[in-house]
Amino acid sequence: MIVQEATFSERPKIHKNSIIELLRFVMAFSILFFHSYFPFPTKYFDVGSWAVSVDFFFVLGGYLLFSSLQRLQDLSLKQKLGKILGKKLQKLGLLFVIASGLALWEAIYLTMSEPNITNMAYFFGYLWFIFVEIIAIILVICLVSLVKNKKIIILLGLLFFVGGYAYFMNFPPPYYRTPTLGYQINFVRSQEPIGYVLRGMGSLFGGYLLGMLPKINLKVLKLLLSILLTITVITLVILPYFPYKEVILLFLFFPLIYFVFQVNFHLPFLDYLGSLSLALYLLQTSAAILSYFRLDAQLVFAFLIIGSVLINAKSLNEFLLTIKNKDFGAFSW
Repeated sequence: MIVQEATFSERPKIHKNSIIELLRFVMAFSILFFHSYFPFPTKYFDVGSWAVSVDFFFVLGGYLLFSSLQRLQDLSLKQKLGKILGKKLQKLGLLFVIASGLALWEAIYLTMSEPNITNMAYFFGYLWFIFVEIIAIILVICLVSLVKNKKIIILLGLLFFVGGYAYFMNFPPPYYRTPTLGYQINFVRSQEPIGYVLRGMGSLFGGYLLGMLPKINLKVLKLLLSILLTITVITLVILPYFPYKEVILLFLFFPLIYFVFQVNFHLPFLDYLGSLSLALYLLQTSAAILSYFRLDAQLVFAFLIIGSVLINAKSLNEFLLTIKNKDFGAFSW
């Protein structure tokens, strides 16, 4: 008997976790507020002076890194780095290359026209998250591959998390408020960029440790906690700033990601929103140029939204197809 192998199109499609996709969109959108791209003054979506929304992506990246390394555990360190970094760069794609080129041009242009290092760091700083995440991924992969003792890995992860944030919060970059009630950053000391690397390393390693925790079997409990934590975190992100808001959100990200990944919830519209998050982030480098040359703030904001939609035209088409095919989502636990 000849058994024909199923083609890719015949294999069952693996859906994304739509709650995570919703959270990715909310966090990316809040960063637009942080960088003052929302064109109307508002006290909402204030994620604090160090944009704690970014830390959600670090923790999420660390959690997913654990799963990736589990699948690649039989490979060498070089092969692990190649596969994971290759997949990361493939996801970033041409848009990241263009954004990096624009950031470099901005840095050179501003240095020549206004010899002030704070301006260069301010513009190029829009992409700091990606570079820090790549550095953190490399360091974590090397550590967990070379250190075989699980207890030592846990200890190292906790030390990086506590030490990284302690250092970062001890050298906060000087922030100032803008007319839209967002924040902007000027780096003036060499210790501040180092703090960002340690911050990313700490939260990504924390997310990796989160992946090491065993899953719970209490279905009702994990469902209720997933719903409660999702509503709580989104509400806190939207609310006006209050003392310790960043710290509270940071510590809520860990149980949020842990429980949400144990509930399979699929809703095409939320998946589409999540697909916009990377473009919303990377297009801010272009938006910085438009803002620098005094383009109206509302037009810059429209550029960010419309540009993200156009870049993700494929995702929009897939979403429209799900409506046509009456795919209204799925849920399992």
